[in-house]
Amino acid sequence: MTKPARVLAICADDFGLTPAISRGIAQLAQRGRLSAVSCLTNGSHWAGSAALLAELRPDLFVVVAYG
Repeated sequence: MTKPARVLAICADDFGLTPAISRGIAQLAQRGRLSAVSCLTNGSHWAGSAALLAELRPDLFVVVAYG
């Protein structure tokens, strides 16, 4: 009997908190190392970092929350 495959999902938090965090998360996502990204849309650096999301793979799950 074979064991079912295990799936590991990796989510990077705090995209938009600082430019360095956002660049690091974007680089990991571009390399296929992440399954999801959570975004701080009310973070002080969100507006300057949001454009980095346009370059991400289309199958990456992105959570955008405001509040």
